Amino acid sequence: MDEQSGTQSTLSARQIILLTVVGLFCVAFFICIMMRMSVNNHASKIRHFAVAQEQANMVVKDKVWRVLKQNTGITEAAIDKFDQFYSKIMDTNGYHGADIKTTPMYAFIQSVIPNFPIEMYKNLMQDVMALQSEFAMVQTKLIDIKREYTDILTTEPGSWFLSKENRDTLKITIVMSTATAKAFATGRDDDVDLFSKNKK
Repeated sequence: MDEQSGTQSTLSARQIILLTVVGLFCVAFFICIMMRMSVNNHASKIRHFAVAQEQANMVVKDKVWRVLKQNTGITEAAIDKFDQFYSKIMDTNGYHGADIKTTPMYAFIQSVIPNFPIEMYKNLMQDVMALQSEFAMVQTKLIDIKREYTDILTTEPGSWFLSKENRDTLKITIVMSTATAKAFATGRDDDVDLFSKNKK
């Protein structure tokens, strides 16, 4: 009887240990599943937000184009040239304290409508500069989105749980002029004669 009781007691202890191990495994598995869902849902939301902000970028660009068209009479034929000048037009460094004739917007309009009255530039500049603030806000959000997504890709343990479709680097287009990009790359912003040709 005592031997049987000891055997039953031993089996019971083994079962408890086994159940404990299985229980811990299930808890760990559940936590991993929840972590995976949480990380991937967050990554998907960031991707969707990035798409929305890039669309907002296009909306701002369309607003600038409409303002220029309505106030200057520029036609759709000038859209390609506008695309070339857009990043410079939205670069605030080209406006503060600058003479009208040195601004990117003046250079663009003169290239399309050489006889456009200079008196009309002041009001036009105010409208465009108001949109620059909206443009800058969208650009800042896009930069923050890219930083946040890069953090997910490069930090643990979140990066362990990313699905295949969320492991790709988030491609975001930040609009900036060549001069600004060069200034960031070199650490210098001394190209003060960037639009001096327009003074002639």
